[in-house]
Amino acid sequence: MSKRKRDSKKRRENLLSSLESSGRGFATLDGAKKLIVEPAEKHFGGKPATCTITGHCRTFVFRFPGSYLVAEEPVNHQVIYSRDSCKASIISDLLAYFEESPAESPHYSIAVSLRAGVRSIYERAVEQANQKPHPEVPLFVVIEEYAKVPPTELNSGECFTLDECRNGKAIIEGGREGERALFAVRADDGSWPDFHADMSVVNMVLTAVKVEQNVDRHMEMLCNHSCFVSNERQAVYSIEASFGDLSLEVISRLEPSTLREKADKIGAMLQGMMSDSEPVAAELFDSILLDKTKDDGYLRLWYLRLWQAVEDAKRHLGYPQLDNIDTVVAGKRSPKELTEYRNNIAHWHTGKIDYAYLRDLQYTAMELLRRKYRPTKEGESDSSERHLRRQ
Repeated sequence: MSKRKRDSKKRRENLLSSLESSGRGFATLDGAKKLIVEPAEKHFGGKPATCTITGHCRTFVFRFPGSYLVAEEPVNHQVIYSRDSCKASIISDLLAYFEESPAESPHYSIAVSLRAGVRSIYERAVEQANQKPHPEVPLFVVIEEYAKVPPTELNSGECFTLDECRNGKAIIEGGREGERALFAVRADDGSWPDFHADMSVVNMVLTAVKVEQNVDRHMEMLCNHSCFVSNERQAVYSIEASFGDLSLEVISRLEPSTLREKADKIGAMLQGMMSDSEPVAAELFDSILLDKTKDDGYLRLWYLRLWQAVEDAKRHLGYPQLDNIDTVVAGKRSPKELTEYRNNIAHWHTGKIDYAYLRDLQYTAMELLRRKYRPTKEGESDSSERHLRRQ
């Protein structure tokens, strides 16, 4: 393995390691008990319980970027990835997708907070779409995961039941009066499931969608909810769901036939990405995703990270001399210009991000990914691409 590949692999390992939670939650189970259990008038009114964790569910809902659907009749969802208890789909009728066959989504069938969150997201999206001069059908990317967890019995004070709704205030999203839910706490002296969430598949799905849509903004996350699952198929909450607001932008019309074609392209691209075991490719998939922020320091650091990921992957993408290419790949600036701007940021020749360069770096990276992973018909590659590869 070359030094460049070793460095890239090590950097990725360090990055993934840094994403793991450094804390253990409560210092002791006794401390958790004093905070959570009765006397109810002073604390949360929890009651000790026991459960055995056997699984973990996670559901993401993102707004499909850059397009809306044009259709008078309901359109079936389009599966773009399905493997190893993970499924990703493009969906228009979010409620129908989950509620017509709730058993197909273990998470939705047991988690009241996810059901309430999905309903809220869909209702608001429809309301906003109907306010436009020409009503639109919103589209969503839904990623569902279910992972088996080595059976872990929580019977030493790690598990509690709490009212879903207390004194008129929901303890969890969608909490119901008179209902109780299971919660588990993590403590240094207690048991905890041996489970570590992995974002690599999620990032690859989002990257494929972003590349196909050619959007330079972040993938807007509307829902990120997870819970453990007991052996009695109960939701065991330890991480709260997060639901964001929708934002509006100018987007294109999408006919049902075009949606199917687009789903096929994304699915085909994902097959190529999933089969690629190179660390430099995985790093590029992660690096191309942009968080929602206006923080200038973050954006400059993100530019450096994405540039480095492209630089490390350039030979793998088929462009070993990419940083010396002075013709435009995508956007309005050549890879050579983008490299010069990277040096300006790295050596503090600029103290503020230039959004034009930021966009063009993304467009260049996405075009290279399209050329690498999106299947093309024979003879489709044009002469300009062949010229770039020779440089």
